[in-house]
Amino acid sequence: MSVQITISLENGEEISGGLRRFDPASSIIGRVDIMPESNINARAIELYVQWHTEGRGDRDLGSTPPIQLYLGQLSSGMPLYYPFNMMLPLEPWSYGGHYINIIWNVVVKIDIPRGKDIQGLMPFVLYPAAKPAQSESVF
Repeated sequence: MSVQITISLENGEEISGGLRRFDPASSIIGRVDIMPESNINARAIELYVQWHTEGRGDRDLGSTPPIQLYLGQLSSGMPLYYPFNMMLPLEPWSYGGHYINIIWNVVVKIDIPRGKDIQGLMPFVLYPAAKPAQSESVF
């Protein structure tokens, strides 16, 4: 059971490492391309954004409600294309620290009945843009 999942992001600010930055409570716009290389009996294809922690302590995670993209059989060699536009939550902001990291991903999940689900991930960062420094004016 083989499938190629490509997630493209069309907005956001490009930052180092090819990642894209998004403001909290903004829209994330993109497209999902799915190319099955064999016939796949899928219960559903879902799209959502998810954050999780990495580092010390217990793993924590949260996600937006999923958007159902497709139901049913995926046919070998028949590509599927899905544009998306989702509102991002206000928090938690992306964070990289010594003890903990908060990681955000766009997730596409192909739900396989009685089998291991297939996932595609596209990482991004969620934090507000830095405000420009206010210059002092003398009157």
